[in-house]
Order: sequence, then structure tokens, then C-alpha cells
Amino acid sequence: MGNQIVDKGIKPIVKKEFENLKSKQRDYLTVSEVIKFQHPENYQFQFDHLGNLFVLNSSRSGTFSIQEFYKFIEFCQNNLKNVKTYEFQSQLQAATTHVLLQYLQKENGENEIVDWVEQMLLKNEKNAITFERMGNTKFIGIQTVKILYEIFKIKMMNGMEIQQFFYLLQQCGEEAGLMAPDAKELDEYVPVEMGKEFARQYLRGFAKLMREVGFNDDSSMQQDITMLEASLHNTNNPINKIGQNQIDNLQGRGENNFQDYQRGDNTGGFNSNDQYFEDEIDVEDEDEINDEDDEDEDDEEEELYDLNRIDDQDETSYNKFQNKFRYTQSSGIAQYQQQQRQTQNNNFNNQDEESEKQKQNLEDKYKDNYFVYQQKQNLKSGLNSSGQKHKSQSINNSLSQQYQDQVTTSQPKQGIVIPPLQVNLTQKGYMPNNFM
Repeated sequence: MGNQIVDKGIKPIVKKEFENLKSKQRDYLTVSEVIKFQHPENYQFQFDHLGNLFVLNSSRSGTFSIQEFYKFIEFCQNNLKNVKTYEFQSQLQAATTHVLLQYLQKENGENEIVDWVEQMLLKNEKNAITFERMGNTKFIGIQTVKILYEIFKIKMMNGMEIQQFFYLLQQCGEEAGLMAPDAKELDEYVPVEMGKEFARQYLRGFAKLMREVGFNDDSSMQQDITMLEASLHNTNNPINKIGQNQIDNLQGRGENNFQDYQRGDNTGGFNSNDQYFEDEIDVEDEDEINDEDDEDEDDEEEELYDLNRIDDQDETSYNKFQNKFRYTQSSGIAQYQQQQRQTQNNNFNNQDEESEKQKQNLEDKYKDNYFVYQQKQNLKSGLNSSGQKHKSQSINNSLSQQYQDQVTTSQPKQGIVIPPLQVNLTQKGYMPNNFM
């Protein structure tokens, strides 16, 4: 747009776009159609902004006529003069937001704006949506909820997705008794009252934020401006008198300097009678310069000393860090080695315990096997004489001693592996091959 007032020739372009979006059965646009409105090439802005829609819909009917678009163009002409193209959208939103804030600060402004939002949402639906079991409660679909989501900038405000926002409104409707949790026919709808309540809370937060950053209502701002102007124009105010005297002195000296410059006098605004004053200033300036040079040298020496001291401190800190690191590293290695030795000792102890258990199990098995074998032999041969009993006892003692010797000499470090007792007894001739 570039430093020009909004072109009045824009009206035919707006009229054409209006007719393209409008349904043939009506002479107005709904809010969803307005958001799709294609802006002219030189005026880049969007209508998905609460302030823009509020200023556009001056009738507050919830629907948008062509006459309202023409009034919106006049608003831009009156409030956006000499605005560059890349600033147009931000300046427009600032202007419309200010209008919205002014209206919100009226006596009944909040209720009127909330009712206007409700009308926009309801008239965006082709037909009124009601359900018999929910009485007179009016509902809006997810597409209309999406409009509410876009114009209030929910995504930008807190990062909430549209589906989350939809579920939130449904949950609030259930808690308010406006929706039945078990009604499946309501899964894709939200009570319009929830959208209305959301708009109310949003506007209250917006008004509070504006007050906190200093945007009070116009009446108090006008009072402050009036008091300030009265104070500035009060000639009895001593502060104003001093300030006016200073201004007069500066103006007088400026005029004298300009006249001297025109005469070719380059004495800096002083007359020839003031030459002694210039010489005195030069001497004082030279002394001040010398003093400043001495102070600069002292400051440089102090800075150099501070830098050396900082370097020494850094080197000392670095050495301490290295020593601490080496000590920590050595301690860690020693601790690790001690843990390894402890682990190995625990493993050896566990292996010894396991070997002892295996040994005891083998001994118990040997005793059981030999007892069974002895009983079978006694029953088979019918030995009852003392000599035969004595022979059996000798065999028992001999086998027991051989087994103990074998267990003692063949026990390995990592556990015990003993040949089956049946093989040894068979080789000695004390057990048949088909036994066990």
C-alpha cells in the first residue's frame, strides 16, 4: 500500500469477492465465509481475528452484509493513513482491538460482545441444532467450533489442538448438565452455551491484561491528559518558569551564534571582547586533559595487575582441579579393583558351597544304592550264616573306603564330577549289568 490512503477503487473488488462467497439464497455472509474472504493484493490481512470481525459486523447481528464491508473500508481509510504494506495487518489488528477494548469497557459491553459471538456461531449453522432429550439446548457442530478455535487463536495462546478444545467444551457441557454422557448422538456437537461462556472468560482475561499493562478506560486516560495539559500551561508553576527561562536562553544564544556564523566569525559564538575567557578555558581544559591521562595510566596499571592476579588464580585453580581429578581417578581405580577382588572371592565361596552340596548328594545316593543292592542280594541268595554276613560287611567296608578315596582324589576346583556308581560296582563284580 505504501504511504497511501486506502484506495476507494477497492470497493468493486470487495463486491466481487462478496458475491463469489455468498449463497444465492441469501444476501449476507456467515462467519465461516468471511474467514475465506480473499484480501486485495495491496492490503494483506485476514478476517480470522476477533477485533477485525467485531469492527466489520457493526450491526452485531452475527451475519455480514456488503454495506458492512464498505463501512470497514471507510474505517481503514480513517485509521490507517500512510501505513506501509508490510505493516497493514498489524496496524489494522491494533486499531480493531482498541475498538473492541473500548466497547468492552462500556457498562454492558461484555454481555453484548458475548451475545454477538453466540449469534455468529449459531448463524454459521444452516439449521438450528437441537435434540429432543436435551430440551431447548442449542448445539453447534465441530466445524463451527473450529471457527471459534481460529478467531480466538487457541493454538497460539496455549498450543491446544482443535480436537482437545472440542473435547474440553464437551466435558464442560456434561458437567453443566447440558449434555448427556451416554448420548451417542451428541458425540459431534457442543452446546453453544459453552462457546459463549468460553468467550466471556476470554474477554475478562483480555480486559484484565490490558489494565495490567496500562490500558485503562478512556475516561481516566482523558482525565490524566487534561491534568497534564493544565500543569504544562500553568505559568505559576515554578518548574515551568525555570524551563521556560532555559528555553529562552538557548534560543537567544542560538540566534547569536547563527548571526556570528553569517558574519564569518568562527569564535564559537563569543565576541572579541571575550577572548580572555576563551584563553582561560583552554588552560583549564589542558590541565583537565593531563589529569585525565594520568588517571587513565593508573587505571591501566590497576587493570594489568588485576589481570595478572586473575591469571594466577586461574592457574592455581586449574592445578587444584588436576590434583583432585588424579586423586579421584586413583581412588576410583582402587575402589574398582577392590570390588573385583570381592566379586571373585564371592564366586569362589559360592563354588565351594556348590561342590560341597554335590559331594553330599553323591554320598547320599551311594548309600541308598548300596543299601538297596545289599537287600536284593540277601533276598536272592538267602544268606543267613554269620560267615556270609561277615563277608557282606567286609565288602561294604571295602566299597565304602574305595568310594571315599575316589571322592577325595577326584574332586576338582570348579565342582565335582564323579563317574556313576553303577559302573564301578559292575566292574568289581558286585552288581549285575541289568541292575538299576
